[in-house]
Amino acid sequence: MQTFLNETEDMDWLWSTHLKPFNTLRLDFKSVMLYGNEDCPTRIELFPVKMPKFDAIPGKVFLLQENGSYRKTK
Repeated sequence: MQTFLNETEDMDWLWSTHLKPFNTLRLDFKSVMLYGNEDCPTRIELFPVKMPKFDAIPGKVFLLQENGSYRKTK
């Protein structure tokens, strides 16, 4: 399952939950693609624009680790 989010409230939620340790990157990104369940996505791709093209390359990618935290891969 994939979920695309780009509303301010959704981005606030993302940064206050899954990506809280990476909050310094917050202002650089305007949209996100979540892979898997929204409550515990296995992959998070961040984009610097609110409406990226379908073939856009994400600016940052985070993967869920076994311990439940996220690791930045790009």
